[in-house]
Amino acid sequence: MGGLDTEVTGTTTRVLLESASFKPLTVRKTARRLGLHSEASHRFERGVDPELAALASARAARLICQVAGGTVRGGPVDAYPTPRVAPTIAVRLPRVRMVGGVALEASTCRDALERLGCTVVGTGEPFEVTRRPPAPTSRARST
Repeated sequence: MGGLDTEVTGTTTRVLLESASFKPLTVRKTARRLGLHSEASHRFERGVDPELAALASARAARLICQVAGGTVRGGPVDAYPTPRVAPTIAVRLPRVRMVGGVALEASTCRDALERLGCTVVGTGEPFEVTRRPPAPTSRARST
């Protein structure tokens, strides 16, 4: 869907990273109307967690620095108009054991959830689990 003028080559010295998320219904209708189906349109048609855009962009920037010797100039700009509130989910240890097929202890389960970026509340069952909000970024204002 891109072109020769926008591809990265061995002489590329500047790269702008964009990471975005789109509404599934809008993507589906537009891809069908224009006849432009791609791997990305199929992925977005099925729904992608919009919170992953910032994580993906940060990871890509880190890899460019590590692998290609790049340098990050400036920080992220976030034009996300209405960030979604992360739901709190009741996690029951017997269910985790059944689905995972492993007899986890409560402390192991709690530790794993926290390492995955979740806030775990409660000492008994069920655990109340919420994904931590992403690190703050500078926000662009829509006009």
